[in-house]
Amino acid sequence: MQRPRSRLPVLIACLAASVAVRLAVGVGVVAGLSMWPSLAPGDIVVYVRGLEVREGTIVVVDLPEHGLIVKRVAAAGGRSLAGFEPVPEGSCFLVGDNRGNSYDSRFFGPIPQRLVVGRVVLVWPRRSGSAPRSAPSEAHPHLSP
Repeated sequence: MQRPRSRLPVLIACLAASVAVRLAVGVGVVAGLSMWPSLAPGDIVVYVRGLEVREGTIVVVDLPEHGLIVKRVAAAGGRSLAGFEPVPEGSCFLVGDNRGNSYDSRFFGPIPQRLVVGRVVLVWPRRSGSAPRSAPSEAHPHLSP
C-alpha cells in the first residue's frame, strides 16, 4: 500500500503564486473623463507594477492628497515639452487625453516616478458586450498648453 502524498507543497506553491500576482498586478475603475476617449468612466483597468515608465503609456499614480489617478506619460526625465521646463531625471510629466478636463502635470508639475503605482496593460470597457483590450498608447503624445 502506498502512502498518500502530502498536498502541502502544492498548497504552499499556489499561495506563493497568488501573493506574487497580487503584489505585481492591480485593478482599478476609471472615475472621470480626463482620459476620454481612451478611457471612459466605469472602464476597468489592469495595471502591472514595476514596468518601465515610458512616454505614451498610461499609468496609475498615487498622487499625495489626491489619491489614485490615471494619466498618460507625456515626457520622462530629461525630456522637455514646449512651454514647460525640462522634466527632471527620475520624474515624469503626466497629461490626460481630454486636455480640457484633466487635472495633470500642467497644474501640479512633474511627479517623481516613485509615485507611479503601475502601467496600464489591459482595459475592460464598461460598455456591455465589449471585450477587454490592451491599453491604448500614443507613440508621441502632443501637449497643448
